[in-house]
Amino acid sequence: MENTLIWFGHSSYFLQVDGKNILIGPVLSGSASPFSFSIKAFKGADVYAYEDIPKIDYLFITHDHWDHLYYKTMMALKPKFKKNICGLGVGAHLEHWGISKEIIFETDWNDMVLLDEGFVSHTTPARHFSGRGFNETKHFGLPLF
Repeated sequence: MENTLIWFGHSSYFLQVDGKNILIGPVLSGSASPFSFSIKAFKGADVYAYEDIPKIDYLFITHDHWDHLYYKTMMALKPKFKKNICGLGVGAHLEHWGISKEIIFETDWNDMVLLDEGFVSHTTPARHFSGRGFNETKHFGLPLF
């Protein structure tokens, strides 16, 4: 299998690396808010549908903006991913939505997570205001591997 990178637009990627499927920041809903009629996702960011996504070894949720952490998307992907790597605070959303705590790896800045033999995730500080409310200004590390 050849290593592959597909950019979905905005900050969403699918990678196949050394036989592993990795999905980063899935924007599949067409909306960047809890209301589909308000803020639309960046043009081209939602070209792929849930059913287009194969089984996922590692799902990275880089931050909790509505377009990247959308309930419908997470429920559609839930049976497809084995491990979820996310920033601080995101794990609570995932657990609340019924995703098993055993497969959630909530990371802080400068953390390292051994995902599998030969696959390590390192998180790094990033400046991107994150939150799901109007006044939230949390900072999350972006997972790098």
